[in-house]
Amino acid sequence: MPLQNAILGVGQELIPQSVRELVKDFAETVFPSDPDQALELYQETLQPQTKHQETMAHVFFAAKRTVLLDHNYILRQSVKMRRRFRYVLNSAEQAPLASSWLFAIPNAGMNQRMTPREYQIALAFRLLMPQFPQNHRCQGKGCTREMDEYGYHALFCTGKTFFDRHQTVRDALYDLAKMAGFNPVKDANVQCLGWNGARQRPADLKISGDGDFAFDCVDVTVVCPFSSTESSNGDFVVGKKAQDAEELKYHKHEEACHNAAYGFKAFSMEVFGALGKRSMDLLDRIRKAIIRSGQAGKKATAICYRKTSIALQRGIVRQVLAHLPEPDLQ
Repeated sequence: MPLQNAILGVGQELIPQSVRELVKDFAETVFPSDPDQALELYQETLQPQTKHQETMAHVFFAAKRTVLLDHNYILRQSVKMRRRFRYVLNSAEQAPLASSWLFAIPNAGMNQRMTPREYQIALAFRLLMPQFPQNHRCQGKGCTREMDEYGYHALFCTGKTFFDRHQTVRDALYDLAKMAGFNPVKDANVQCLGWNGARQRPADLKISGDGDFAFDCVDVTVVCPFSSTESSNGDFVVGKKAQDAEELKYHKHEEACHNAAYGFKAFSMEVFGALGKRSMDLLDRIRKAIIRSGQAGKKATAICYRKTSIALQRGIVRQVLAHLPEPDLQ
């Protein structure tokens, strides 16, 4: 901090001319058609700040996002589609896990690898690019709806497909819990999570408890705020769907688990990366345990975020692949 303040924080006279010119270019790039705002940004940027680079990045990307939302590509979409686009962009900005998968090291042994086609699909979602032909019918078993060209229907389709995004997230959480020393068990037959039609449903994971119980049952869910019946009013609130699903899980299962001498944890995640509050707490508990095992703090955070994030992406893109039409080989 003393060095940063000496360079950037004690009056502009101490800042080299080359740095002032760079800041001026930066401000004019952010606000190319508004000299007053560019000047204000220039002056603010040269003031003392504890997180100088983060502040500049935040202003820059906020301005770029405003320009993007006013782009003709988005404005010519339907009201419903613009609303979905804003949710995707807001998630990328607000949810810590939304972009973490882009930094995950490709590693087949850690289940952190995509095929080129899968990676293309993941990027198409992020870049708001169409993926389906018009008038294409959903390929999910039992679903007769028409796909939208961006593939969002695949995220909330109730028809049976060949891949479950829930499983990929569950497996990633299992690997992290194992790294943390929580002795995880997949599909634990705990007899306390309610009936799934014909039999008692097992816990997605059973892990070491963190309080009054020796073990916790973890129920994983991955939800999408989009639906076939959604209205076009207002914007989606990033994380609200995950939070609602998390609260529902606790309402359904926490008391039954406690009566059976187990703790209960929900791990609720939205399709573009937002987590419920207590789900984030669970991931943080795993992260801290990995740190206690000897891992550096920043690296432990990166491992937890990236592994969970890329597992979510892999699950989503494989669901989308199951809905794509067969390629024309002729």
